[in-house]
Amino acid sequence: ADLEFCVEYRAAPMQRAAIDPILKKTAAAIDAIESAWIHSKFRELMTDRAIVPHYQPIVLLDDPSIIIGYEALARSLVAGLESPKAMFEAAEQMAMEADLSRVCRQRAVEQALRLPRPHRIFLNTHPSEKLKDEVIPSLAILREHMPDVNLVVEVHEGAVQDPKTMLRIIAELKEIDVHVAYDDFAAGQSRLLELVKAPPTYLKFDRCLISGLHEAPVHQQKLIRTLTDIARDFNTLSLGEGIETDLEAAICKDLGMAYGQGYYFG
Repeated sequence: ADLEFCVEYRAAPMQRAAIDPILKKTAAAIDAIESAWIHSKFRELMTDRAIVPHYQPIVLLDDPSIIIGYEALARSLVAGLESPKAMFEAAEQMAMEADLSRVCRQRAVEQALRLPRPHRIFLNTHPSEKLKDEVIPSLAILREHMPDVNLVVEVHEGAVQDPKTMLRIIAELKEIDVHVAYDDFAAGQSRLLELVKAPPTYLKFDRCLISGLHEAPVHQQKLIRTLTDIARDFNTLSLGEGIETDLEAAICKDLGMAYGQGYYFG
């Protein structure tokens, strides 16, 4: 429904103890209706594959006019599920986060053909997805149907496994010509061991580090410079996410990051 209405019943004054059970039953009924509506909308989203990809440019910090790729961001036109947060909250209720993530990647690659070439499409994964059993097979299918699209899969830092396993996963992805980016680096419990023993093609520094970086303490800036130096030693390209000002772009460049992404660029 797109209209809200209320029904008011007036009677003799009631004590709070008598009202509370009625309120609890009403709240339960509303929750049930809302849950059923969300489930219905989510089924519509998945059945119609109604994901609308948006592509945020990733630029060369030495020359921001040069776009080296795009990160595919998921939106939808289904009422109530327009944002990624709403979509994945609904998916979580139905234990379908991995299914939704896979459809988001499919739609992103299908629509990527309209972007300027050459380009790289950075695809997201969900922390609940199993890299070997779910992500790699889905990317292999995409590669088979879209052999000319340059793909990069972003692995959430929480999903990065032990170095030996991660190294095998990177090797398997390389076999189907898919590069790896460690996403949200430094947002949680990112470990240097994986960066050193299983280096990705790209290392994406989380926006929590980038925001106001030009005003950050010197020791924080030194830490990031050290991390970008380590990454460079392993032929890993560093990328700053969430750049929103010229000062943030400048400090990311000064600290050794090769690429930038955020509202400042598009």
